[in-house]
Amino acid sequence: MKQGHIVHNNWLLGGLAVAILAATVILSTLAGDVSLEVAGVSMSLQPHENGGVRVFFVQAP
Repeated sequence: MKQGHIVHNNWLLGGLAVAILAATVILSTLAGDVSLEVAGVSMSLQPHENGGVRVFFVQAP
């Protein structure tokens, strides 16, 4: 089997994306409002009054 390059290891890139999302959700539950902007899309996370997290996706101008 041929070993892949980091760009060709899709599971590694997907895992990294999930880890960043999980860290952002944890940070938003602890600290409050958190916002990320990637490739023209803004994701905002806010704690909900009844527990949990609200997620908003907005196309950045």
